[in-house]
Amino acid sequence: MMKFTRPKRNKKLKRILPAITVLLILAIAFWPNIYKWLSPPPPPHKVVSTIAKNSLEKPKDSIANEARDIYFDGVDKNNQPYTLIAKQGTEFKKGTVELTLPTLTLKLNSGQIVMLKSDKAILYKEQQKIELINHVVLTHTTGYEFTTEKAWLDMETSAAFGHDPITGTGPQGQLSAKRGFKLTDKGERVSFIGRPELLIQKEGK
Repeated sequence: MMKFTRPKRNKKLKRILPAITVLLILAIAFWPNIYKWLSPPPPPHKVVSTIAKNSLEKPKDSIANEARDIYFDGVDKNNQPYTLIAKQGTEFKKGTVELTLPTLTLKLNSGQIVMLKSDKAILYKEQQKIELINHVVLTHTTGYEFTTEKAWLDMETSAAFGHDPITGTGPQGQLSAKRGFKLTDKGERVSFIGRPELLIQKEGK
């Protein structure tokens, strides 16, 4: 007698088909995650820091020399000697020197002495000029002392000027000017710009 197995196959198919359908639905739903899991990871992205280049590499390449306890003597074209000292200096290849706590002393032919000092300065070697920056103090042996935020000095002519407000004291009293000052005539004459005001001190006070 022959045996028929077809009905059994149908029963198995009825069980398998729903399971395959469920697997297909799950595969479609979770395909993005499955694709990420099967795909190889992308190569790491190389990050180049422009900040590091600008703040570290470039300054190092541009620095020519560094020194501490700087002391330099010279004379201007009027044969007046001057002395420049600073706590620290950094010389750059572009022709400038950054100075920390500089003090410049000018000995005038008249015997008077003018002194300029500040928190920092930039020396332009080729032009022989100094830009004094932050808390610039100018003193003169005639008894004047003035303070401003920025000033320029020509080391060849001993002429100095500044455009920031300036305040100070002298033998006649307190003086202020809104638009700066000029030091001319070989360092002998100081002029104030921008409606200078003088507060005269009375004797005994």
